[in-house]
Amino acid sequence: MNAWPKSFALLQENEKWIPGGVVSLNRKSEPNICFVKGKGSRAWDLEGNEYIDYQAGFAAAFLGHNDADVNRAVESVLHADSLLMSAGPTNLEGIFAELFVKHVPTADSIQITTTGSEATYHAIRIARAVTGRDHVIVMQGGYNGWHNDVACNVISPLADIGPRVSPGEYPIDPLSAGIPASHQALVHVVNYNDIDSIKYVLKRYPVACVIMEPILQNVGILKPQEGYLQALRQLADTEGFLLIFDEVKTGFRHALGGYQSICGVTPDLSSFGKAVANGYPMGVIAGKKEYMDYFIHPEKGKECSSPALTTRTR
Repeated sequence: MNAWPKSFALLQENEKWIPGGVVSLNRKSEPNICFVKGKGSRAWDLEGNEYIDYQAGFAAAFLGHNDADVNRAVESVLHADSLLMSAGPTNLEGIFAELFVKHVPTADSIQITTTGSEATYHAIRIARAVTGRDHVIVMQGGYNGWHNDVACNVISPLADIGPRVSPGEYPIDPLSAGIPASHQALVHVVNYNDIDSIKYVLKRYPVACVIMEPILQNVGILKPQEGYLQALRQLADTEGFLLIFDEVKTGFRHALGGYQSICGVTPDLSSFGKAVANGYPMGVIAGKKEYMDYFIHPEKGKECSSPALTTRTR
């Protein structure tokens, strides 16, 4: 007997209009429970059952559901006759940027995005613009978004997990259909906490960046071994690739300045996600000024005819 008949009926109704019945298939589980209300650490389903929410939207609801202070701040903006124009700066973006940089001391400047995936997308594009290289290193078991360069090898079948790197060593395991083989050929999956696997790829391919969660959290909690992140920082400096920390999950959960403020390693670029706004759709790419300035011109301190990086809200 289905213990959640209302939730099941809602899913069936949604399936008429949405493939799978949910906008993100990651939320389709067994049993399928429809949650309709949240407050702090608690959530309630369509049947009226109360739960303790240990997930918190993968840390997006960092302060708990419907935090009163956050909601009041959002409502104050909505009722302040604010507007969104397609030209010119806004006072709010400047206030937010200053506040962010103040509390994440390893960041010189930021760009605001809607999602964490957009932030990692921008970070890889900057790395390629800076280095003139195309290849990217990601971690086996890490998650850095849904775009073509990173959507692979999160929870791979055991048979696909090899001792070293891909391609050739073991196959890319895409998270989605429709990722071109040409994109997959530029992505190299290495084992976390294995600095030798990074060196292995560097000898064979022109690497623009290593993008990684400083602590893996999709395959259990895997912390960096002593000296691992420091060795990556040193390797990036000597070999000329950019080190990108994906702090969508670790940012703010461990410290206001992100995990980078704890480990003492300054990445070149960082990505942050919805925890920035306690679950509201917002992300951030942050980093060193010399790299972030590629958003306004492709060569720091120079005006030239080559295009700068572009940012869009849709």
